[in-house]
Amino acid sequence: MEGRWGDNIIRTIFPKTPEVSVNGSVLSVYCPDAISDLTIEVVSADGNVILKESVTISSGETVRFTLGEITGTYQVRLNHEYGYLVGDFAM
Repeated sequence: MEGRWGDNIIRTIFPKTPEVSVNGSVLSVYCPDAISDLTIEVVSADGNVILKESVTISSGETVRFTLGEITGTYQVRLNHEYGYLVGDFAM
């Protein structure tokens, strides 16, 4: 994942960077600190939005999304007032 999270965006204590993993058809987002209104998007190489959810995640919690029977290259995007993270994965 690449992007900008926290530093120099908001001058306050901000949550640690969420961690994203893909195992089979399941996308997991782990947050070491609580965070609300985190937007999670999965977009195909041709721009189709496969998943778009706004979630609240408790400290130490993992949220999981089943992506279904998809193949190809995808991009996962995390957007929040603290910043953004972007990463590519293949299925």
